[in-house]
Amino acid sequence: MPLEKNSISNNYHFQERLLTSSMDFTAPTLQLLFRTTFPSNWEVEAGFGWYNYSQKLKAKINSNAAFTTFGINNADDNVFSTANERIYGCAFFSPRAGYRVKFSPSLHLRINTGLQIGFLYNARTTSNTIVESDPFELYISYYGVEKPYINLLVSNTISLQYVAKPNVYFSVFVSYHAGLLKTYQNNIYLANRRSNDVFYYDGHDVYVNSTATTKGSYFEFGIELGYMWYKE
Repeated sequence: MPLEKNSISNNYHFQERLLTSSMDFTAPTLQLLFRTTFPSNWEVEAGFGWYNYSQKLKAKINSNAAFTTFGINNADDNVFSTANERIYGCAFFSPRAGYRVKFSPSLHLRINTGLQIGFLYNARTTSNTIVESDPFELYISYYGVEKPYINLLVSNTISLQYVAKPNVYFSVFVSYHAGLLKTYQNNIYLANRRSNDVFYYDGHDVYVNSTATTKGSYFEFGIELGYMWYKE
């Protein structure tokens, strides 16, 4: 996690503007889950967990005289990117409901949907230089978590569960959590570090910026281990 495309403000100088990409395997989700399954195979569950939300940003700059003359372009079609950067932590509560399909007494398919209520904390508020070519610098400014520091996500999960004896089970699952609230903002700048004034070359403003916002959506996949209690 995560794998999400940001919403982007338009800017003449950023042809593809900002994108998020890449799955971050260094940002796992940890969750403690409680589930009740009824004889009808309907079930309800509640989870408590934590994760770090990370982001990888890419910027593609227009190929025009203002940038190529000053060496901002590169061999990769003017595309520059950051590494996966942790931008905030999230502690969450997740109530869900679903249905169990029993292929056999020990093999089950589970489909669940519900909400994830996230409480955001410890946001990154620093800047990160992507590339520099004196006197110009392409950098991202991390503005921090948006108030009220809470996110609401719609969660959908499908899992395949195997029950072994004595009542221990494990499953593999994949989930998608769709964020509903704006949680974080990044600004990307191309700046002339030697001047605080707007600089022009061939009629183009060389000090430009574009904004990316995220709602904290992410894909998730993993392994679930558990123990089952039966009520006769």
